[in-house]
Formats: sequence, C-alpha cells, structure tokens
Amino acid sequence: SVLPNKFEIIADLHNGQVTNSAHGGPGFLPWHRVYMMIWEEALREMIPSVVVPYWDVSRDSALDDPRQSIIWSSTFQGHSEGLVTDGPFADFPTAFGPLLRSYGVYTHLPVFRDITLVFTQDTLAQISQITADHIRYVFEIYHNNIHDWIGGTVSIQAWASFDPAFLLIHGYVDYIWQRFQDKQLRDGINIAGDYPLFHSLLQGTDFEADDPIGLIEGMSNAEAVAESNVYRNLIGYEDAQLECDLQNPCPSQFYQCVNNTCISMTRDVNLCNALSPIQNNYCVNKNCDIDQFSFIAVEVIHERLENECDMGNFPVRQQVADKAMDIYRESAFLIHQNKYTNTPSDMCGRPAGCCKPVERVNIQTMGNDGDLWLYRESAYVDTRFAVSHSQTFVAIRRLPFSRFFLSAADEYGNLCNTYLIDDNGNKIRLENNEGVIVSEDDPRVRRTLAEAELNIYEYDSNNNEFQPTVRHDRYLFSIYCRANRNELNSGSE
Repeated sequence: SVLPNKFEIIADLHNGQVTNSAHGGPGFLPWHRVYMMIWEEALREMIPSVVVPYWDVSRDSALDDPRQSIIWSSTFQGHSEGLVTDGPFADFPTAFGPLLRSYGVYTHLPVFRDITLVFTQDTLAQISQITADHIRYVFEIYHNNIHDWIGGTVSIQAWASFDPAFLLIHGYVDYIWQRFQDKQLRDGINIAGDYPLFHSLLQGTDFEADDPIGLIEGMSNAEAVAESNVYRNLIGYEDAQLECDLQNPCPSQFYQCVNNTCISMTRDVNLCNALSPIQNNYCVNKNCDIDQFSFIAVEVIHERLENECDMGNFPVRQQVADKAMDIYRESAFLIHQNKYTNTPSDMCGRPAGCCKPVERVNIQTMGNDGDLWLYRESAYVDTRFAVSHSQTFVAIRRLPFSRFFLSAADEYGNLCNTYLIDDNGNKIRLENNEGVIVSEDDPRVRRTLAEAELNIYEYDSNNNEFQPTVRHDRYLFSIYCRANRNELNSGSE
C-alpha cells in the first residue's frame, strides 16, 4: 500500500515527543500498554479475532545457544542474520530500509532468575528505572537486552516498532506486568494508584505523576496507570506450561522438556563458531542510501586476561603433555600478572558454550548532527594471545564536517576505551558520550569501503609481488579492550 500507511503511522508513534515518558522511568510499562492496545485495535480492523502474542524469551535463554531457537525458523520470525529473507517477513520493507536483524551480537537474553528478581518487589516504582533500589530489579533493562540481542531494526528506538518482532517483545513485557499486578492484587495493593506520586528522584523529569503520558491527549502518567486497570480487563494472557516430566510432557510441538522445564525447540543448525554479519541500513532519517556515507579505518587492540579457557595447545615437558594450562593461557598469565589483578574471567564459554579463539569487538558510529543515522560493524580479535591487534572499517555520514559519537564494546558488553588519533599520531582519549567532528578533507576519510581499505595499505610498485605494507598513520581511531573489567593494580583508569 501507499506509504505512510497505518502501520507506519503507528510505528512512528514510538519516536519523538510522545515518547518522553516511554523509556527510562516508571512511565515505561503504562506507556507501552497503551501503545500495544493501539496496535491490537488496528490489527483487529483487519482481522477482528486477532490478538497480539507474546514471546517468553526465558524459554529461549535456557538453551545453550538461543540463536538456535525454533522462533528464528521460517515457520515463525525467519532467520536473523542480516537481511530477513525467509519466513512470513521475508524482504519486509520498512520506512528505514529493509528489515534487518543480527541476533546474538549484542548482550544476552534475560533468564528465569532475572524475571524472578523482578517479582521480589512490590510496586511499580521498585521495578522502574530512576526509582528502583537496584538495577537488578528494573524490568525495562531486561527488556532493553531483548531488543539489543535481536539487533538490527528492532534495536534502535526510532526503528524498533517497524520490526514485527517488536509486538512479540512488548506482548511479553505487558504479560510480565500483568502477572506483577496479579501479585500486587493478591498482596492487597491498589494497582490503580501504583504510580509514584511524590518521588524526589522524579522531580524535573518527564516522569512526574502529572506529566503527560504523550500517547493520549490529556492523560497523565498517573492516570495512565489507573487507566491500565481498565485495559487489564480487556487483556487475557495464557500461561504456558513450565514444568514437565514423562507423565506431564510439554503441550506444544515447539517446546522440549529439558531438566524438567519446557523450553523452546531448536533448529538443526550449528552457530557456535559462525561469524554473523552486521547488515546496516545506510539511512539518514528515512532516506536510505550508501552514497550518504564515507568510510574510515579503526584499529582494535585487545588484551586477554588469564582465565580458564584452554584452546588445546599444551606444552610438552620431558616427553609429557602438561595439561594444567595451555601455552596461550600461560602466556597471558605471565604477560599480565604484574599489570592486572588475577581474578579469573568468567567470559569463557559464553555465548553458546563455546571456548572461542576468535571474538567480536562491536563498534558503532552514531550521528550527533540532529539527524538519525548510525552504523555498526565488528572487528574480530584472536583471543588466544595475550594481546591481539585487529582492524575494521566503519561508516560516517558524508558531510563537510561529520559530527558523531563512536563507541565500542566486546561481545559481553564490556565497554572499550576509544581514542581519536590526531594528525601527528597522538591518541586522544574520548570520554563516554563525547562527540567528535571529522572533516571530509581528512586524508583518512574515504568515499567507499574499497578506497578506505586501499588507503590503509601501501603497495611497493617496484616489487612484482605487490606486497602491501600497513600504514598505521591512516587509522582515525584506536579502540582498546580488555577481556574483563578488572582494575589496574595501580588504580582505576
């Protein structure tokens, strides 16, 4: 149909001023309940009996590798490695380019114990950002991890609701709040008056009780919670069977019984060592075209700490293999023992139970010029060695002066240090959320990926073999990552 259609109009409500109280505070749950009601009513105009389902992500996070879940088969959501090319949403167009996903690249899905922690609390304030006593109780954070884990379109607020998976995520979000409110009712709590009315931490924010919810004119945050009590009576959620055994098997062909728990069935695919691509949409706002971007080279330095991860190359001493510690772990221990505390890392074996010799460092550039654009890419580091050097190329918006943020993290979510390299080769440490401005006249900025790659290598034209030499002075940024966040013995950085 002609754009913007009703789908796009509703999807666009997840961005802009109407979302001021939608994220980052106690307005999160009521705002999204109202939003989901808008979605469901619109869908019922097409199919009167339709209901928005929910996806219990804890049934997937219980798998050794959640990427193998049946939900990413063509029967359900389709595969999620770059462009979605199978399933009901194959080649699905959005206002921000083709539908994209890159599951398992960023963060991890919530597990059973995460949700259990939420239910140890009693009020909306206690499970919301800003007002909760500890981040472990904030359900919105666990919800954020779901978006980030799927990646691609659904991982950016302005784009998220253009991915149909958004409805599965927020069906689950509302299901959890519904069950939380059920608990409140059993405990004698007035759920209609559950919004924090006079909380000092909310003063001056968009989350004060009398501030507008945004989606419905004239409705405040506190009134949205009261109104949600009405919506509760219109919503019915079925609880899928959780416990199972031989006498009580899982009721669905898409569940399997593992350790007496019904968890998702898996697809017959081995993703343990797969290098999933990160597909970008090359959009500036809703105009998507690669010619709006230039490319720059980024170096990545990664340090592995001594941990329990052996790669299987053991030293032989006096004719006998010494299996106490392989040569890579032994080397890392010796190189770093005077630099870091020797707390063993718990990174080995995640995700997917893999003890991996290669891991990702994820890098993102994001516009700081008033328009919406971002680019994501990964560098791959050799985690066998104490120190590994790698590189990758990222895109920035092509302007006379490109203004953007650059950030990086390892695949476990640990932030890396980022440095801007000036014309003299000096590395300037960038603080968190510190923007940079880069001129298109900088010789390290190139119009295409191919030009950026060629810019890094210098070929000796007098050598018939044309052997390339790396030009380290052509890197515009340097990324430094440690395998975990143990502090330096001499103090924190």
